[in-house]
Amino acid sequence: MPQSATPGPPPDAEVHLSVSQRRTWTDLIRCRTAPQREVERAQIVLLASRRWRNAAIARHLHLAVNTVRLWRRRFVEDPDHGLEDRPRTGRPRRYTDLDRATVIAIACELPAHRGLPLSRFSHADIAREVAREIRPAPSRTTIARWLRADSLRPWQYRYWKFPRDPSFRERAEPVIDLYHRRWEGRPLGPNEYVLSADEKTCIQVLQRTHPTVAPFAPPLDPSRARICTGRTGHLPRCRR
Repeated sequence: MPQSATPGPPPDAEVHLSVSQRRTWTDLIRCRTAPQREVERAQIVLLASRRWRNAAIARHLHLAVNTVRLWRRRFVEDPDHGLEDRPRTGRPRRYTDLDRATVIAIACELPAHRGLPLSRFSHADIAREVAREIRPAPSRTTIARWLRADSLRPWQYRYWKFPRDPSFRERAEPVIDLYHRRWEGRPLGPNEYVLSADEKTCIQVLQRTHPTVAPFAPPLDPSRARICTGRTGHLPRCRR
């Protein structure tokens, strides 16, 4: 690592490293899996131990001078823990990870498991159930944010069913082949057709109560048919 003779303000404090400390920071820099922020702090300390000025270190590492000055001062004040992140200031977290896990668990339950006569949960339903277990209860907005972060939408559902027929695959395979115009492993020929029919034993026979009126002139006026019909019995689907 080359020495720098760039003029600048004197360093905040001199950094002295023991042989073991220098080896520790050097190994950290060479570690490919080390977090980038820890590597940068180790580089600052190593360069500072060689009497580099803060401005020169900042230019060499492409960092702000205030960043270099901060970590240099922290290491001098506490060589053992000076390069670690300090606890953040501000209001402590109101809800713990356990509270959030409780909300997720409730959202993933069936309402019937909680004795509720509901087919699925809504935001309001989840909020009411959460309020019974967490005090103070998180707001509906907070609950919605947690669910959205985990891509949970318990108020949505889709239909599905178990395949009850053990021979379903064997029975469905030839039908699916016919959709692709194949039968018994070979394609259908140009003169082979697939006819599909469904059971319909009888059809209602309806007759209009008034005759259809022919179209008027000009031809743009279509014919008119009354919508009222009367039943005249039933007919089978096919006649012989």
